Amino acid sequence: VKLNKLLWYCDFLHFKETSVSITGTQYVRLKYGPVPDNYERITSIMQPELLDEDEIEFDTERGIVGAQFTALVEPDKSLFSEKEMEVMNFIADTFRNYTSTEIKNKSHQETAYKKCEDGDIMSYEYAKDLSLSLTA
Repeated sequence: VKLNKLLWYCDFLHFKETSVSITGTQYVRLKYGPVPDNYERITSIMQPELLDEDEIEFDTERGIVGAQFTALVEPDKSLFSEKEMEVMNFIADTFRNYTSTEIKNKSHQETAYKKCEDGDIMSYEYAKDLSLSLTA
C-alpha cells in the first residue's frame, strides 16, 4: 500500500511541477487509494536479484496480507534528472514516518481521489490540486 502511494505522490508532484510524470504510469483509484495501473505486470517484471519481496501481514484482525519490497542494490541515480531526485527525496522525507494507513488516508483527501470512482483512471489534470508542493 505505502509503495503505491509514494509512487503516486512522486508522479503527481513531478507532474504538478513540470507537466510530466516520472514513470509515465497511469494510476487507478481503488479502495485503499491510488495504485499503478497493471500493478501485477509491473511487479512481475522486477528483477529478483535486485529486489527482495516478502509477504507480510498488514492487518492481523482482518487478515490483510501484502508485499514488502527491499532493494538489494543501490539505485543508479544517474538515471534521474535533478528535479526527479528533488521530488523523490521530498516525498521520501515527507512520508518517512507515515504508516501505510496514514498515507492511504492522506491520499483519500486529495482532489484526484475525491473526483474519481473506484476503478477509474486518475487523471493527471488533478495534479495541479495536489496538497503538496516543493515550494512553501
